[in-house]
Amino acid sequence: MIRRQVTLFVPREAADAIESIRSVVDPIQKRLIPAHVTVCRDGETASLAEGHLCRCARANPSVSLQFTELEQLGGHGILLSCSHEQKGFDRLRSTLLGPTAVSKRAHITLAHPRNPRAPGNVFSNVRAELPIQITFTEISLIEQCDDSPWTVLQTFRFEG
Repeated sequence: MIRRQVTLFVPREAADAIESIRSVVDPIQKRLIPAHVTVCRDGETASLAEGHLCRCARANPSVSLQFTELEQLGGHGILLSCSHEQKGFDRLRSTLLGPTAVSKRAHITLAHPRNPRAPGNVFSNVRAELPIQITFTEISLIEQCDDSPWTVLQTFRFEG
């Protein structure tokens, strides 16, 4: 099975603290994909025309998001969730998917509930210096084949 998504990878300068948490709570997820925010999921990317991602990057400025809370998901999943002030993220989804695109709360998955629970995955022990402000300057189209690590197909720098 091949999956494609559009994503914002956490820039290197902001990634260290997040990746150190991910290595403890879900080393499988950390191995599959670096810390990121998914903009469009697999079903949504099918409607993207050739060159649309490049045009979107040229038309949009960088996206700044403030992550303000840790949330538990599906037993042992852990999300680092964005505040409800995510206009840049919503604008990006609207540019890619059209004005009727459903708004989704931006988040970074620290531990994915589909992976087995790691020994270090104890929600009450997860600590992060919140809030975390991250500015994303690039957008990427990525692909995963079966259970292999995700690969980057294209990356574009925001210019708008």
